[in-house]
Amino acid sequence: MAEIYRFQVKGRLDKRWSDCLGGLAIQIQEDGATVLVGPVVDQAALYGLIAQIRDLGLSLLAVNLVSASHSSIGSTQMNTTKQLLTMEMKAKLSTLWIFVLFNITFRDIHEFLKPGFIEEVMTGVVNGNQLTDELFLIGGIMIEVPIAMVLLSRLLKYGVNRWANIISGATTIGFVIANGATDLDDVFFAIIEVMALALVIWHAWKWPNLELNAHHRIQAN
Repeated sequence: MAEIYRFQVKGRLDKRWSDCLGGLAIQIQEDGATVLVGPVVDQAALYGLIAQIRDLGLSLLAVNLVSASHSSIGSTQMNTTKQLLTMEMKAKLSTLWIFVLFNITFRDIHEFLKPGFIEEVMTGVVNGNQLTDELFLIGGIMIEVPIAMVLLSRLLKYGVNRWANIISGATTIGFVIANGATDLDDVFFAIIEVMALALVIWHAWKWPNLELNAHHRIQAN
């Protein structure tokens, strides 16, 4: 059974946007925001509409169920709020890991551009370290942590996700520091990487229990 939902987005939308949003009715508010109202058949369709609104570059301000019993409204609002907050945090953490990976990649590219570096690699010794299979394995593990966290930050559930980001962030900071810096660009990229990883740890540490948080929001309303 379809239920009526109310989506509030930032800015004034033209009536033509209705066709892009599954025929939702468009209402312009006095404060400059736009309200989209219409039937949604189930939770899958609801989350699909939310994703579509964001894909269109619109800023979603609120989602409310307007045609159901009071208890059903409270439950649905709580679940929707929890889902939205979880999606936002997961996207934020995953994006930070992508940022870290880009910096690691460009730091390595800079190394290859240094005069004599490739010739040094061909000798099998770099910065006084013998290039062995064990060393390559350690390097592979170091880079696999941020690669895996890009995906795991979006897939893991709250508790495991939170601690995986805290532990992986701290471990990767250790790898960055242990890797050392041989010139100014190494120092620059290392500082950026550590700052981004510190943000990962901070956001994960501050990540609240969203189920409890959402419940309190519904009670407050």
